[in-house]
Amino acid sequence: MNFLNNILKRKVILITGKGGIGKTTVAAGLAQYAAAQGKKVCLVESSSRDQLSPLFGVDAVGHNLSELQKNIFAINLKPAENFRDFVTIHLGFAKLFERVFTKAIVQSFIKMLPGVAELTLLGRLFYFSELEKDQSFDLIIFDGFASGHFLSLLKTPDAVLNSGMVGPIIKETQRVRDFLLDPQRVATVIVTMAEKIVMKEAVDFAVRLEKEVGAGPQAVIVNRCLPSTLDQPSSEIIEDNSLDQNQAWQYLKLRQDMEYAAVKSLSKALSDSQYHSETAVTLMPDIGWVTEPLADNFAETWFAAAKEAH
Repeated sequence: MNFLNNILKRKVILITGKGGIGKTTVAAGLAQYAAAQGKKVCLVESSSRDQLSPLFGVDAVGHNLSELQKNIFAINLKPAENFRDFVTIHLGFAKLFERVFTKAIVQSFIKMLPGVAELTLLGRLFYFSELEKDQSFDLIIFDGFASGHFLSLLKTPDAVLNSGMVGPIIKETQRVRDFLLDPQRVATVIVTMAEKIVMKEAVDFAVRLEKEVGAGPQAVIVNRCLPSTLDQPSSEIIEDNSLDQNQAWQYLKLRQDMEYAAVKSLSKALSDSQYHSETAVTLMPDIGWVTEPLADNFAETWFAAAKEAH
């Protein structure tokens, strides 16, 4: 698929969208697909509990870079530990951290500073992609936050750069910002659903990303779509099972028509936008409940059934 070929050329893929629509499944699927192509992948999340490792049949990995299966690693970044890593590993100030940042009063001050957790999270993505020495990753996939939190995350570098601060943190912030805004190295993928209201939110969010951050999405994935063709049950089945089978088929047909209209509206809105005329729209089939761990051929099968909207 053109979508996969294009998106997997980047060093970092940032995945976002409305909560509860399959962002984590998409992240895991992309990782599995890329690993099957020989890429060494690092899956990153920052959440209260591990959501990625169970999909690969592995217990919670927490704030420890761990191998889930061949060519796929994962870490669940915790803000406090990630700040420590940013200062000691990324900035190279291990002694300063021990002398200064471990003090209770300093830690309280740091917690009051807006954007520290977000900045160090973005810095870690940059570090894994560009500076990691022990592991050399071909691809970093961030199972990102829901839309609003994700937008705030990407706006953090500008907020820090405009804060009046000076020193090495500003220098590193500029490097991270320049990296994130490079469309050849970093791609944002919005995951949505084939419902008109949800899709409108995705389009509005895409425009806000471009206007407020300067980094609009390279792709939109419409998850949980029905097949493009539905087989109507035979007349014998309808007669044998009274109204139930016929009602079910009529419901699916209505849902399919509504999905088609929603996708068409999404594609038109993106093509009409001055920012997103080239954004790829990919329709992923509804696979129902995802079984853990994922089958070895899950990504291959899932993406093979995907279709690109035109």
